[in-house]
Amino acid sequence: MKISISILCFNESKNLNILVKQSKKLLNKYKNLQIIFVDNGSSDQTSKMLNKISKFKNMKCVFIKKNIGYGYGIIQGLKNSDGDIIGWTHGDDLNFYKKVLAILNLKFSDKNFFFKGYRKGERPLLDTFFSYSFNTISSILLFKNLWEITAHPTLFSKKLFIKYKNYLPYDFSIDLYLFFLAKKNKYQIKRLKFNYDKRKHGASSWNKNIFSKFKLSGIYLLQIFKLMYLNIFKI
Repeated sequence: MKISISILCFNESKNLNILVKQSKKLLNKYKNLQIIFVDNGSSDQTSKMLNKISKFKNMKCVFIKKNIGYGYGIIQGLKNSDGDIIGWTHGDDLNFYKKVLAILNLKFSDKNFFFKGYRKGERPLLDTFFSYSFNTISSILLFKNLWEITAHPTLFSKKLFIKYKNYLPYDFSIDLYLFFLAKKNKYQIKRLKFNYDKRKHGASSWNKNIFSKFKLSGIYLLQIFKLMYLNIFKI
C-alpha cells in the first residue's frame, strides 16, 4: 500500500527547511510513502521556498492562490494524494519525522483504517478548556466518543474521502467530520500519544485571542448541527 501525507502550510516559511529535510529523510527510508506540501494561500515566502524544492521522488507541492479555509487546503492535498492511505498534518509540526516513524509501525488496512494522534502534556489553560468543551459537546450531540478531535497527524483509508468528499467543510471542523464518519462506518480507530509542543515559529492563523476562540466556537457549533442533519437525512 502507498501512504500519502499532506503537510498543510499557511505562512510556514520558517518551518519549511526543517520539514523538507525530515520529509526527504522519510522518503529515502520508505519507498511507499508520498509527501505533499500544500501552500494554503500563504502571504510570506512559503510559496517561493516550495517552488525552489528540487524535484524529489514521491514529493509533490500543491499551490493555492487564495486561502479559502483550513479544510479547503486539506481537501486539495487529499485530492492530489496517490496513496491507498491518505491524510495530513500541520506545517508547524516539527516532530513530523518521529511521528511518522511511529505511525508506520502500525498495521495498516486500506479498507477500514483510521489514525488520529492524541496530544499529551500540558497545554495553555484556555486552549485546554475550549478543546475539552468541543470534545464533550461533539461526543454528546453526535452520540460518539470523540476526543482530541483536532490532534494530528490524521490518516485514513482513501475510500472514506472518496465517499464523503462532497460533504466535507472548508473550515476547521473537517477534523470532526472525518473522525465522526470513520466512527459511523465502524472503522478501526488507531491512536498514539504524542507530546504537545508549542509552536516554535510563526503564529496561528486563528488562535490569536479569546475573541477568535469564541468566533471559532460559534462556527464549530453550527457545523455540529449541520453534521447532525446530514447524519439523519443524507450520509
